[in-house]
Amino acid sequence: MKAIHIVLSLDLIKLSNLQPRRLSHLQNLFMELQPRKIGTKTLGLSEALKTNTTLSVLSLESNLIGNEGAIVLSELLKGNTALVILVLLNSIEREGALDLSDVLKTNSTLSTLNLTKNSIGDKEALALLEALEANTALKALDLFHSSVEK
Repeated sequence: MKAIHIVLSLDLIKLSNLQPRRLSHLQNLFMELQPRKIGTKTLGLSEALKTNTTLSVLSLESNLIGNEGAIVLSELLKGNTALVILVLLNSIEREGALDLSDVLKTNSTLSTLNLTKNSIGDKEALALLEALEANTALKALDLFHSSVEK
């Protein structure tokens, strides 16, 4: 299995039933679920992807993962060596953005991080930019339609 693009109504609790062995060869995962609020249910997806060594693209666009989901995904990024593109057009605010900036300091594979349409302000944007000083792999950071003023 190379790619999955999910656009459907889904019982989000079933995300925890995703078996790591079933996702072991997955390269691209695009999820646009109804209802759009995943929140802490991201944990099931994150656990299933922890052992995946082939997933290079993860898009959770418009799923409203919020701070809780961003924090869970930050944990996934700490040990992930395959993910290259991460798209999180979600309701991420201060805490989630700061967690992502912390993990960016040590992640060496992510080359594109799209944080468009999040409530990321000046302080969070500065933390993300400071993380880029330590991260030589990240080539694109998109903060379009965020709350950055300067």
